[in-house]
Amino acid sequence: MKNLKSPLGKPQETFLALEETLRFFAWPIDNNAKKVEASSSEQTNRSSTPSSSTINPPVISSSSSSGETVKFFFITNKSTCCEWLNRIRIPIILTALRSGQYESAARNYNQYLMHACSLGQAEASEFEFVIISFVQSLIKLHNSMAIHGIYVWLKNIHQLDWSWIQACEHEAAGNLEQAAYEYKLLLNEHFKSLSMVNEKKEDKISSGLVKFLTQKVYDCYLSLHQWPELIAWNDACIKMQMAFLKDDNDDLRTAMVTTIDINAIRAMSCFENRDFEGLKVSMRKMPNSQATGEELGRSISCGWDMEAFDMLATVETLKGVSKRRSGLWSLNAVLQLTQDLTQIHNVDEHASWSEERAAISQVAALYQSENREVPLLPGQKFAPVQHSVRALNSILLYSQPNLNNQSASATINSNWTALRLGAARLARQQNNSTLASKLLIQLFQSTHTWTTGPPTSQSSNTPLGSPLRSFHSDASSIETYSLASLVTMIERYQNAHMVMIELETETGKLMHALSLNKANNINITIAIEFLSRSILRHLIHESQSNPQYNNQRSLINIEKCSRNLLHIAKWSRTAIESNHEATTNNVMSLGKLFELRKQYLITGLGVDIAGEPFVRKNMPLDELLIGELLDFSTLTCPNLAKSWFRFADWAYLWGRQLLARSLPLSSPDLGQQVRAILPSEVSSDEVTEISRILSSIRILNDDDSELTASELYSLHSYRTDLSRACSLLTKHPMLIEQLLALHPQYDLRRYFLLEQSCRTYFTYLQLSNTSTYEKKSNNNDDASNVLVTLRLLRVLVRYPQQLCTIFETNLLSLPTVAWKRLIPQLFLRLNHPDSFVNDYVTNLLIRIAKDFPQLILYSVVVGITDDSKMRRIKSRDDNIYQRKSASTHESEDEKSQDDIDEDDEEDDDEEMEEEDDIEKQENAVAMQNSFRLIYNVLSETNSHVVGQVKLFVHELRRVTVLWDELWLGTMAQLQEEISRRVDVLKEELQRLESMTHLTKDEKEFLIKEKQDVLFKSFITVLEAVSQITRAPAETPREQTSQKDYSKQIDAAIEQLKQPITLSNPHSCWLQLRLLYSMLHRTGKRSGTIHAMNQISPKLAEIKHSVIPNPGEDGQFHTIHSVGQTVQVLPTKTRPKKVMFVGSNGHRYQYLLKGLEDLHLDERIMQLLSIINVMFTKINRNEPWSYEARDYTVIPLASRSGLIQWVEGATPLFTLYKRWHQH
Repeated sequence: MKNLKSPLGKPQETFLALEETLRFFAWPIDNNAKKVEASSSEQTNRSSTPSSSTINPPVISSSSSSGETVKFFFITNKSTCCEWLNRIRIPIILTALRSGQYESAARNYNQYLMHACSLGQAEASEFEFVIISFVQSLIKLHNSMAIHGIYVWLKNIHQLDWSWIQACEHEAAGNLEQAAYEYKLLLNEHFKSLSMVNEKKEDKISSGLVKFLTQKVYDCYLSLHQWPELIAWNDACIKMQMAFLKDDNDDLRTAMVTTIDINAIRAMSCFENRDFEGLKVSMRKMPNSQATGEELGRSISCGWDMEAFDMLATVETLKGVSKRRSGLWSLNAVLQLTQDLTQIHNVDEHASWSEERAAISQVAALYQSENREVPLLPGQKFAPVQHSVRALNSILLYSQPNLNNQSASATINSNWTALRLGAARLARQQNNSTLASKLLIQLFQSTHTWTTGPPTSQSSNTPLGSPLRSFHSDASSIETYSLASLVTMIERYQNAHMVMIELETETGKLMHALSLNKANNINITIAIEFLSRSILRHLIHESQSNPQYNNQRSLINIEKCSRNLLHIAKWSRTAIESNHEATTNNVMSLGKLFELRKQYLITGLGVDIAGEPFVRKNMPLDELLIGELLDFSTLTCPNLAKSWFRFADWAYLWGRQLLARSLPLSSPDLGQQVRAILPSEVSSDEVTEISRILSSIRILNDDDSELTASELYSLHSYRTDLSRACSLLTKHPMLIEQLLALHPQYDLRRYFLLEQSCRTYFTYLQLSNTSTYEKKSNNNDDASNVLVTLRLLRVLVRYPQQLCTIFETNLLSLPTVAWKRLIPQLFLRLNHPDSFVNDYVTNLLIRIAKDFPQLILYSVVVGITDDSKMRRIKSRDDNIYQRKSASTHESEDEKSQDDIDEDDEEDDDEEMEEEDDIEKQENAVAMQNSFRLIYNVLSETNSHVVGQVKLFVHELRRVTVLWDELWLGTMAQLQEEISRRVDVLKEELQRLESMTHLTKDEKEFLIKEKQDVLFKSFITVLEAVSQITRAPAETPREQTSQKDYSKQIDAAIEQLKQPITLSNPHSCWLQLRLLYSMLHRTGKRSGTIHAMNQISPKLAEIKHSVIPNPGEDGQFHTIHSVGQTVQVLPTKTRPKKVMFVGSNGHRYQYLLKGLEDLHLDERIMQLLSIINVMFTKINRNEPWSYEARDYTVIPLASRSGLIQWVEGATPLFTLYKRWHQH
């Protein structure tokens, strides 16, 4: 091992040097005496040493030793190396934490805890320190769920109920106000317990934890930019330090000291309030106020402390912005400063980029850009799990458009307003209500100015600011930035001017968010009333304004009003669930909204759902009001797809509930209603019979199954029964429909809401897939499209007769792109028993074939060429006919009574099977006709493509199971059964030999009869396979198979037909066994690789084809060529791995599988694809993405198909086999 060296020396010297370096960086303050002057480049090189916070010993390579030597060293000294790693784990953690590598720190924390738990012992102070640092890293990574897991683990496993971890969970989730409140509450309770004389002086919180919680309060207030609270907390900490100094409690006094420069906090507070004189005073008191460049780097005690750098960069940016006297937009000092500091600290490679540095980079980019009207950020909708209010606050602080009284353009003001509104929205979503109120008040003050002084109150509405006065999220919150102040300002201003609707909407949402917490003591109806007033005011204003004036802004206001109606409907349901009454009685503006809706209905727009007696009678009043609000949203802005979706969703769910309710049918009332419909000449007996028929009609349940053939037949049979009961009805068919309408099953009033849901769903599909007004990022993969089309398809297959009109009228206007995900479902419905469903789905697939032919090309070609289902039905019919023919030749006197009874039962079963087969055959014929129609449409528009795909599918079927593989697989399945039946014949021979009363000819005749019965099924199968392999050979492989095996095959079948010999019964299938051995040896010699030009020359010759790449629904790519080799996998079904080269140059690998139905696999993959689409909405609001791994499955026949090759996957059967072996 003497040659195992590194630049630091021998192995032991290398380990010690690394350990010493890590300890130096972990505790740099203790090494101030050793600190020497160094250049910035030396600092950079030194700071790069701890950047690899996870030390992996095998990586340390020797300059003169080979890899095997290094590997052998670490294997031999594994225990020593692991011990060394555990010993330096704390320095690694501290170094990673201070250098900003929080991911590495968290990983090492986990390793430390695993090691400590395995030993079963750990020092209490060190264990607490590790947990505190672990939680700190997770806070920086915004991983609240992991922090919650730590809290549960400590509580359940170690019985440590550390409540401060729950406060950290709030901070990691972005709820900084609640986190600061809980931090201060924990500290106050701790200090209160220390001040009590009678209580024992037992610290519930250690000094290290006190220091951590104190710093966390600073961090929260600093992120929220709540400068007064931060200054007040700093004063409180100074007082506590003085108190601890008197008590000689140095540990707690030291714990209360923070690294925050309070002068910098005062400077930022003055800058935000534009108090430039106070800003200058505060900045003069700051240390190193005149230092720049390298001097700033030397002013930090630890040259790579990320938190110190964040604060320094913030202060220096503030200095650069405030010192600028000329135009704000030519500020280059900030950009230069940011570049200098980044070079000093070398933090470009860190994944956890600081919020402060992100904000500074954003502002610097803005100053550097020549186009000042470019938005600060690409969008104003920030996900709570992916964005921080600290960065947005910093951007807003440094990029105020009217700073130093410099005028800004309307576009710049608009961008800044949108950014502040987005920040307020993010603050509300993260439950930072005080910050949200502050941002909204600042937005109001910057966008709304009094023209002639504050107007006096002239409105008769009750002020909403008063009920909010009692709410304060924090005792130290400033009254100026309270929600009550915001609402009061809006109410006073809106009496004479129009307030920006976005501001009112966000204010209403903030009220609603606060009302969800019972501790706030805010009624949700206040938010409903506030938003209702806003909608009324803006709708009335838009109706009275000149339509030619500011048309774009009017469209935005109308759309916002429509969206706000959706919010009110949602909040009203919440109020109902919370036992609050959100009706027109206690929310006055709701009544005015319904009055305004009636004016819309008078003009002929929309449908009055409350005017339908059946709906009004059977639905709760609160739900009916919610439905009217949703309908009003569609009337307000007909181009808003979301309104139509929400209203359709409500109508669909309640439509199903109304259908599920059982409605009693009274016989006396039914007789009177029947008499009222029928003419007077109809007799009373006929009326009674008609009433009886109507009473016997069964109401179909609204389950998830589609309409069956038996249910459809029973629905049609009632019309026939009514015609027979009264001959007059045959002359007046309209009377039959009126009579059937008396029954709930045929009462179209019961389907009113379901019909409205279908109508609005169709409108939604048109808007969401064809509208240019509402921009969407990805219409094809929208989860709402999948949900809508699934529901429409369900209604179609369940209630085709009742709702056929609404589907017929919307077929031509239905966008086909919305049905792309449901194409397998549509093909499955082609055999529906109802002809209307069949025709409708066929026409829809024809439209899809015109717009997206590549999506259904393979399915149509396979469906038109695969007649296996028809052949199975025909084969079953032939077997039934043969059995019946054989039974007619037998004499009745030869049968016993039991045999006759059994035959009768078999006849009944066969009749039922025959009826079943007739129904299936009719459905199969209807499906084939539908396939033929779609195929004709594809052939008319893409005849060349269809021809190539048809040839492609035919050749793939040929390659799926080769002729020799077909014979080998067939005989492998049959030989065991043949051997067993030969043994049966052998026993029969021995039994016949003992029968001396039979002659030799009689014995041979009986044996021949037995042989024919036992071998008939084998001979049938072998002759069927032989008929396939006798066809003219089209490939070299087939020619070789015919040349090598045709004679042996014929001889084996002929030998199996010959009478069995008494001396050697097994000789009857000797040729078959020789053929099997020959095929088996040939298969081993041929190996697992086939040449494509041998098994399918037509596939091998494909070049520059127009064949679509199988399974692709995105960009249209064709097959450029086919791989020249085919790999056979050594499994039971011997699937083949093929490769296609696409027109885009990519290689696509598939598994060509035979002897297995892949239609179920296709449906499973479709389900996973739909699940992934449904997950897209969830993934937008989560820090990680949920996705089910799916792959393409293309059935080519009833027993073969293509499966997309998934590289590197482990089959479940392999895992099961491995587990079974162990």
